[in-house]
Amino acid sequence: MLFLIAPLVLRSLSYEPYPAILLPDGSGTTPVINNEIVFSFDEVYAQDNRQQWVKVNTTDLFDPMPDPYTGSIIRSLVTDGKSSITEGSKKHKILKYLNPSRKIAVDKEDIKEMHTWLKKKLIVQQLDTIKINISRVTIYTSPQSGKLIRKTIDDKKIILLN
Repeated sequence: MLFLIAPLVLRSLSYEPYPAILLPDGSGTTPVINNEIVFSFDEVYAQDNRQQWVKVNTTDLFDPMPDPYTGSIIRSLVTDGKSSITEGSKKHKILKYLNPSRKIAVDKEDIKEMHTWLKKKLIVQQLDTIKINISRVTIYTSPQSGKLIRKTIDDKKIILLN
């Protein structure tokens, strides 16, 4: 137990020990609901030259950032950079106390720079640079066979890049 206190103190002072001993936020298990494994993630869509929505290759879109970070980046785009942890929740109170990271204010110039960067990445993929669509995809699979039962796409959010 004492071995874990030093990294906790370092993290509370915004110094992340390497290699990290603390588990990253979001670790957990995949839920099984009504005998179905439920897995959710976000997908990015943009319009091609025929004005049809097509799925964007997020590996190319966010290059040189590593693939494991794309989910966090997409969530940040959807929440306008604000925390997805609701204020007043138990998790918010704990993280506020620990202060795991220092918040940096995002201004209009930062958002404009991000939109310009995204536009350049969309041009490389020959996609429209005016807007992107971020959709929440939920996949339901059978725990016995592993086969897809159904797939739903909802919670669409259009982000204008101008």
